[in-house]
Amino acid sequence: MQQCLISIVDILGTKGIWTEQSVDKYFEVIENVKNQLESAKKYFNTLPNSQFIEFDFATFSDTLIITLTNKGEKYNYFFDETIEGFSRLNLGIFQSYLADYFFLRGCISFGDIEKRGNHFIGPAIDDAAEYCDSQEMIGICFTPKASLAMKYAIDWNFKFNNTKIDKYVIEYLTPLKNKNQTYLFQINWINHFLEQPKENNPIEPLNQLTRFLSRRNIPTIALTKFSNTIDFFKFVEKNYS
Repeated sequence: MQQCLISIVDILGTKGIWTEQSVDKYFEVIENVKNQLESAKKYFNTLPNSQFIEFDFATFSDTLIITLTNKGEKYNYFFDETIEGFSRLNLGIFQSYLADYFFLRGCISFGDIEKRGNHFIGPAIDDAAEYCDSQEMIGICFTPKASLAMKYAIDWNFKFNNTKIDKYVIEYLTPLKNKNQTYLFQINWINHFLEQPKENNPIEPLNQLTRFLSRRNIPTIALTKFSNTIDFFKFVEKNYS
């Protein structure tokens, strides 16, 4: 098996999308993201030890899977050297969908996989599959295993590369569907709202988010998810803006 970073994300709010807007527009958004992912391949080819890295992605229905695989057995710092780019890529994809009023929910995992063609098996897949829809809020989280690895990677990159990679992620007491909470790293998509110049959009960032959330009906089963997302926004705005 090989080491792998994997993200599995679902596009939220696509049920019945063809009744609300042009189907062509929906596929245009997907094509834009695919182009973004193709550009990412070029970026990962510039990293140290890039000869050991294989980047791939797949889309089907409303699910997107991205993998970054270590093909070199002795590549000891694979996670630490690639997690910044992988986090930035997931953030960029989130922002691309956000620009067209779509939200994402999913997770990033790290571990071993066996890949043959379009088929994947292994602990990293199991980990990602368990957590990809387990959090009770909008966003892309790191699984518990990947969150622990991120703590080391943040310290390692700062000490050895003088690079702060935590500007793309935030550790947050994340609500889960089983009513538990645990500290996980989250992709910091909230800055999409917080970093907009006031002269371009004078509306308060939180109210910009609530406008996004109000564009479609909110079913009873999703009320907690939307409320938790607003709480996450307030946390980021208070602590990291």
